[in-house]
Amino acid sequence: MGAVVEWDETEFRLLYPQFNEGMQFYCTSEHLAALFEMACALVDNSPSSTIPYDPVNGVTIRKMLLYAIVCHLAMLAWQGKQGQYGTVTNATEGSVTAGFTMPTLPSSGLTQAWFAQTACGLFAFSLLRRYALGGVSYKPSKYHPWG
Repeated sequence: MGAVVEWDETEFRLLYPQFNEGMQFYCTSEHLAALFEMACALVDNSPSSTIPYDPVNGVTIRKMLLYAIVCHLAMLAWQGKQGQYGTVTNATEGSVTAGFTMPTLPSSGLTQAWFAQTACGLFAFSLLRRYALGGVSYKPSKYHPWG
């Protein structure tokens, strides 16, 4: 059995200083806390989670993963405020044109394309890969194929 990762804004801001006040990607405390809740909706943060977290014994994989997802979500939110949705597909310098594309999500859930939109997302995806069921399908710990 593991523990539950508690949100620590100070630790997060040390790991990801680009979200600190005065920086380009600044996020309020409330926004980051809400993004942490979203990250916990994507990744099971219960003591019975398949992704280990045992800080007493130095196992902090789930915390690294959740913080990376918070970073990813914050960057996606910032991109959205700038009118950038998805990855850049084309750009023109003269009279400034830019094209973006959103990754399509299959019915099975999030894919590498969604995570690949930010560096934090790619890090989170690489951490998640070892816990994937059937390649890239992330299931809760109480998953049963017949419901």
